[in-house]
Amino acid sequence: MKIAITNMKAIYNNVEANKKMIKEYVYEASQNGAELILFPEFCLTGFGLDKCLLPSIIESVGIRQWFADLSSMEGIAIGASFLEYIPEENESYNTYGLFFSDRASFFHRKDIPTGLENFCYRQGDEEMVFDTPFGTIGIAMCWEQLRTVTVKRMKGKVDFVIAGSCWWGFSEEDGVAGTLLKEANSKLAKDAPAKMAEILGVPVFHSSHIGSFPSGSLTEFEKVVQRPIESESVAYNAYGKAICAKKSEQGIIYAEFDDSKSKGKEIDVNQDWLCDIPELLVKGFYTLNDRFSDFYQSVTRNKLKELWSKMNGRKSDKGRKE
Repeated sequence: MKIAITNMKAIYNNVEANKKMIKEYVYEASQNGAELILFPEFCLTGFGLDKCLLPSIIESVGIRQWFADLSSMEGIAIGASFLEYIPEENESYNTYGLFFSDRASFFHRKDIPTGLENFCYRQGDEEMVFDTPFGTIGIAMCWEQLRTVTVKRMKGKVDFVIAGSCWWGFSEEDGVAGTLLKEANSKLAKDAPAKMAEILGVPVFHSSHIGSFPSGSLTEFEKVVQRPIESESVAYNAYGKAICAKKSEQGIIYAEFDDSKSKGKEIDVNQDWLCDIPELLVKGFYTLNDRFSDFYQSVTRNKLKELWSKMNGRKSDKGRKE
């Protein structure tokens, strides 16, 4: 099976422009004989610590239907992560959708937002393994690839894994901690998909953004910095070896999937993490999670509800005029 992996340079916080880009990539991959195309985490928006992102989350209502229609029209399966607002719950999630041309679809919501991301969406679910028309597939996003619990959920159950990241890095404007952790974080981003493949003993196909996105600084949230993307678009075989060339520019990478597996690698299931992570980075993960999840509950949900009400009000006014 031929799989297309996008190396995407999304336009920050511009849903319509990114939908246009996605349609072009899907058409290109379909014309080149791919059966599945993968997009990175937050493919419709990119990510930044930025309250201006919230209106774009509201735009996500109905996006599942858009992806399903696109898959059906082009005759190719699509895997993509997007910020998704659920009006009935007044909640936002980081959802990975897997859409097939026969209208079958499968969804995983990222179980734990990573650090800053907690400001704009809440914890998701633990369902990461799906029986699909292409076999049993595992889905993981960004830091989910680092956590032992992800492997425990998938080990011995999946034929291959599809993954997507918008693995943001640190800036010099983030203070001493950012400077100390920049290199280690960058290495983790590049090592994580290969480590998963090696441990699970199955191929991993990983899509990422490239470039950088504007974001608030960790020390001064109103101060805008350019936050680099550290992850890479690449495919690994069941032994954790790259099976396609990496690209430094935007575009599509193609990889062939076969059902070859290895025995995988044993791990200490009592450890939280699959890789060696600096203690300061782990501490930052939990500290930022607590801090920004509180912000989500106290500020973001109210703002999302307000934005949704305003959008519905505009629709009602337009309907009355027509």
